[in-house]
Amino acid sequence: MRGGVELDIAEKLKGELAIGYLRQDIDDPRLAAVDGMSVDGAITWSPQRGTDVSLGLLTRVEGATAPDDSGSVFYEGTLGIKRQVRSNLDVNATLIGSLRDNTDGSGWDKGFGAEIGATYWFNRFVGLDVSARHEFTHSEVESRQTEETSIFMGVTLQR
Repeated sequence: MRGGVELDIAEKLKGELAIGYLRQDIDDPRLAAVDGMSVDGAITWSPQRGTDVSLGLLTRVEGATAPDDSGSVFYEGTLGIKRQVRSNLDVNATLIGSLRDNTDGSGWDKGFGAEIGATYWFNRFVGLDVSARHEFTHSEVESRQTEETSIFMGVTLQR
């Protein structure tokens, strides 16, 4: 169950925010339901033409593969900036923070990361995306601590 608002003020500020409560029941009676607060949204502010500053929030339930573990509630927040530096080139940078509420009683996992990238537009409809991301997760459980670097390449199609 969620409730929210949507905002659209000309070209300068737009977005949506929803707050609620989520619960995922599991068919196995030995496993507890996964539930928690839900916050989802995306707000974009354009201080000048060609520049967008965005704030994103998301909540999701993650299933588990370990015995007697129902899963966790995952929260992520992003703060990003995108700038059109030429008519066919956009660059962007994003900071990422995350929290995982583990239902097995092992505490919270905390994650931090950063991403930089660019989109080269071949025309108005097709662009090539390239980005690099570095993230790390700190956890009370040693086996869940991670540090990873990723490089992504993709295509954006728009109409």
